[in-house]
Amino acid sequence: MPVRRMLALLTAPLVLAAVCGTLLFGLDARIATSLDELIDSTGRLIPSSLRTRSLGTVPVIVSSSDSAQARQTADALFAAFHQVAPGGRTVASYCFDIRYRMEGDELARLTDFFRAHSAGLVAPSVAEKLKTPEGRASVARAAARRYYSSPVPPLFKPEEDPFCLLDGFVTSLPASFSGWFPKGGVLTAERDGEAHLLMLLELKDWLPHEPDKLVEFRRSLRGTIRSVSRLKGCRISACGAPLHTAVSVSNCKREIGWLSWFSLLFIAALAVVAFRSVRWIPLLALSLATSVFAGFAALL
Repeated sequence: MPVRRMLALLTAPLVLAAVCGTLLFGLDARIATSLDELIDSTGRLIPSSLRTRSLGTVPVIVSSSDSAQARQTADALFAAFHQVAPGGRTVASYCFDIRYRMEGDELARLTDFFRAHSAGLVAPSVAEKLKTPEGRASVARAAARRYYSSPVPPLFKPEEDPFCLLDGFVTSLPASFSGWFPKGGVLTAERDGEAHLLMLLELKDWLPHEPDKLVEFRRSLRGTIRSVSRLKGCRISACGAPLHTAVSVSNCKREIGWLSWFSLLFIAALAVVAFRSVRWIPLLALSLATSVFAGFAALL
């Protein structure tokens, strides 16, 4: 074999490898897997319980410098989730539940639960005061002021919670959510001059185990978010393991397609370099097709 042809055969794979390496490292294909990365400084407000790799939860956050506009956008987004999305299905059809507003019956069930399991439930600030006689006296005085002079009545009756210990525990719960507080029945956080509203999409049990359906869900969710965001002008962020899985599936399918075309082009180019003619390409294609059919036959 002439030296020039041998050099061409050795150079062609190296050139292809260089092109593939450039595409791989030159394109930013990294998938954000952290809420902190997706919503910048707001990530510090996210409850740690939402930073899980759960396959069944998708947090959605509506952000705006105007809290009233953020609430209107969140209401519109919640309604849009129950309407047919560009993908042909509603976002709600993929979800077991969409948690957005806490209704009155949910608050009643919450207080009933704490009323039945009140032993040892004390707010952290009150727990320190109970260690000293002076602290216990101040807790008693604060309870008296709460019952007799506060315009906002406690959640529990005096006979159920005479020193407002249980009431203090329940009202201190939002502090454990790292800055999220219920405002108008919606978990809200304010940071850097912006209001952030939180809703949670709880997916159906079967959805995380069907990648193609996850891709459809992500397509419907993105279409709904984009339409509401353009209409209202607020920033809407969504993330979670289900969306990351859908992105990975889409990327894998796209990359497999690109690799298939690159392989065909490489084989054709190698045939031209090796045989100095395109007449051999149909024969190579026929042999490749035979291999593919043989592989399919082996799988049947």
